[in-house]
Amino acid sequence: MFGHQSFGQQSPHGGWDLYGGPQEYIEPGYRGFLITTLPGKEEFAVDDTITLLRQASIKIYGAVQIQSKKLALNPRYLAIDFMDPANIKLWPTPEEERDREEEEEEAREKEREEREKEKEKEKEKKDKEKGNKEDKEKNDKEEKEALEETSDKTSEIKENENKTEEEETKKEESQLESAADNNAIDNKEEEEKESEKQSDRKESDQDRSKDHKSDQAKKEASKDKSASSVPKKKQFPIMRSIYKFKAYRTETRNVMFIKSDVPDPLALAEAAMELLLERRRVYEDGACQLLPVIGVCNFDLEQLEVMSKRVLSSMFTASVEPKNFSVMVLENLGGPSTENVLEVVRNTIWALNPSAWQTSPLTEPDIFIQIDLVGSKLIMCCVTKYMHYRYYSPNLLVKQGRGEPEDDDGTWLTAAERKQQEEQRLARERQIEFERQRQEDLKKERERRRAFLEERRKAKMKATVEGKSRKNSGSTSDKQEGSKKKAADAVSEDGKEDLPPSKNQS
Repeated sequence: MFGHQSFGQQSPHGGWDLYGGPQEYIEPGYRGFLITTLPGKEEFAVDDTITLLRQASIKIYGAVQIQSKKLALNPRYLAIDFMDPANIKLWPTPEEERDREEEEEEAREKEREEREKEKEKEKEKKDKEKGNKEDKEKNDKEEKEALEETSDKTSEIKENENKTEEEETKKEESQLESAADNNAIDNKEEEEKESEKQSDRKESDQDRSKDHKSDQAKKEASKDKSASSVPKKKQFPIMRSIYKFKAYRTETRNVMFIKSDVPDPLALAEAAMELLLERRRVYEDGACQLLPVIGVCNFDLEQLEVMSKRVLSSMFTASVEPKNFSVMVLENLGGPSTENVLEVVRNTIWALNPSAWQTSPLTEPDIFIQIDLVGSKLIMCCVTKYMHYRYYSPNLLVKQGRGEPEDDDGTWLTAAERKQQEEQRLARERQIEFERQRQEDLKKERERRRAFLEERRKAKMKATVEGKSRKNSGSTSDKQEGSKKKAADAVSEDGKEDLPPSKNQS
């Protein structure tokens, strides 16, 4: 899968311990997933985990359908046997990617054809060598038989010669004649044997070809019978994820990293755990833990502080309700002390949200943060429902099911930490009480000001109404008085002479 040859190192128990995992190392700025594997099972754990993550991403985000059956052997494509294909959101295949996949499949087909041709040639050579060996063995057997026959004949002749010398002298001529006849007969027998050998060879070749044909016919018949007897397998659609996954190695042998462009690694890790709970089965037991990674930086506290502010700002904000959290550091190799790393992360969280408080990871915190100090890298993992999914361990989750959190009695803390947390809790309570009192004072001030403004508005409206009414009443009274004065003047002028004189006048 990784496209390189396996290499190994000397095992302490003797022999060589082969390594077949990825060769490229993790770099700062990556996001993805961290895998802890069993020793010697790195390659199997990575393959199984990538398959699980691809299935979970297809379930959440959708997939791309296969364009041709030739791509079925590509490891990126999966059979959709873990969910209903009708519930999958389908995405179109990019043209560039389609062309590249077709070219790759054509190259694979050519390589496959060349391998098959080489295998056929090797089989033909082996068959020829087998036939030549059989012929040589037969010839050797026949030569041995001929030598045995000749040796028997010579022994009989010697016995006959030793019986009586007199008979030999008398019958020399007859023996010479009989020997000549015997030689002629032997030559004829040898010729007959050679002809029989040739005929046997032809018959053996014919029998071999007939046996081969009959074996092939029997195999085809058995295949047809088995195919007819065995029910057809259900054909599942083949799709691939819209996101990519690539494996990297770290400076620790059994810790692997999978880089991915998934927008939310936390949601994908939870979906993978739910998928394991649904199928109740793990294909490989090499993966001990699978954690989503939200940030990777170099082994430096300043870089850790900058990265923490950037990746944790969306989780811990003053506008969000107070959250409890837990921070754990796993120090595999040397570097800054654990306390310094913990202080940097905790101070960053409290700077983002002063109301957040720390708790034990066994009590199911809202957010669990694990920092792995691996070589020259700091890897920050962040999960939710840490106890619910059995520490994100596939084997434990499948065997034991969902977990339950424990009650936090504070015994996991030292006296100094407990005192510090109590002071922080009191400070948070005082701050919360001060904030509540301030909000109440502001509310009362707003209500008082609102009432004052309302009274002022009503008084102003009343004053305007009274002013208008006063103006209207003043104008009417002036008009009435003027008309009365005019009437009185007119009456006085008309009847001035008729009036009696006053006392003063008299």
